[in-house]
Amino acid sequence: AYKTEKINFGIRFGYNNCAKQINSMNMVTDKKEFAEKVLNNSGIQVVEFYADWSGTCQMMIPIYKELSLCYNNAANFFAVDVEAAPLLKKELGVNDLPTILFYKNGAIIDFVNGMISKNALFAKMETIINQKTNHLSN
Repeated sequence: AYKTEKINFGIRFGYNNCAKQINSMNMVTDKKEFAEKVLNNSGIQVVEFYADWSGTCQMMIPIYKELSLCYNNAANFFAVDVEAAPLLKKELGVNDLPTILFYKNGAIIDFVNGMISKNALFAKMETIINQKTNHLSN
């Protein structure tokens, strides 16, 4: 589902670092890799849990890709295919798809379940970037 594709963004939302080429998402496939890439890293880590068979996940893919491109200097972005990593999904208590988890310095600080508009997701990301404390806001 996450493949390289060309999208014409422009600067309609003021995100000047958006480019026209989106690279493949950083995939996480198991608990060890999740710990290395997400939990043991400082700063903001954003992880989307998805399934190829989910229509809602398919609708969120371009929104998540655009978010990852526009905020690639502020956070690291990852994707977890729940079919390839069912134990990770279970251990983290992910029940709804898609689920996007926002981590800061290894702790969950926010999340999104299901469909969310691009504007709402970008606004949430801005809030997280500007947030001073590490606490769950939902």
